[in-house]
Amino acid sequence: MKNYIIILFLFIGFSMNAQVEKIVGNWSVKEVVSPKGNPVFEELIQSLDSSTFEFKSDKTLKLKTNQSAGSLDYMVQMIEQSKWNFENDIITLTDKSGSMIFMKIYVSTKDDKTLFSFQETDLILEVSKI
Repeated sequence: MKNYIIILFLFIGFSMNAQVEKIVGNWSVKEVVSPKGNPVFEELIQSLDSSTFEFKSDKTLKLKTNQSAGSLDYMVQMIEQSKWNFENDIITLTDKSGSMIFMKIYVSTKDDKTLFSFQETDLILEVSKI
């Protein structure tokens, strides 16, 4: 019986590591899927359109952009002061202590495209791992 329990815990541990390894690396934004056509978000869309998310194995995250936009600058600062976790196709960004959640990003695949959908916003990015 002990052996079965040990095997179960090992399997769960390997499964969690496999999920985390799936997200570690650089993700390039291919397209801002939503919002589109709204002039209020045009500067943000242009800045995100050429950005890269870098999910590091130490659970830190960087957002690299070629342009600066007021609302994006805040997002970059928040992201770089956070830690990430990936479970059940959800990236959760928390403060460094892990006690306060800043943001959730839902990861999905549709028509062979990977999408990052940001909780409580209309922001949806098509991304690809590079």
